[in-house]
Amino acid sequence: MQAAQRLSQFPHAGRLAEVKQMISKYLCSDCVVRIEHTPRVVDRHVRWQPWGQTFFALRDATPLIDEIVACRAKFPTHTIRLCAERLRPQSRLVFWV
Repeated sequence: MQAAQRLSQFPHAGRLAEVKQMISKYLCSDCVVRIEHTPRVVDRHVRWQPWGQTFFALRDATPLIDEIVACRAKFPTHTIRLCAERLRPQSRLVFWV
């Protein structure tokens, strides 16, 4: 499974709440989540750069939201995405934030 969703006007408080809700809804405790960013999305073969630490077994979305905000502060024009994979590599979920 793969999904992508763009969120504009980030980090508007309403958008942060929306991202937090998506994380809480879709990311359960058996996921590995990482934040990636790129200066330009041209096609499917873009090189994404990792940001911060990788999150394992999330129970609360707050630390992940804090890292997204930090990445946005450092790279305000970059496209940011979250990559989540189950510990068993069966499915993958991608959000563009």
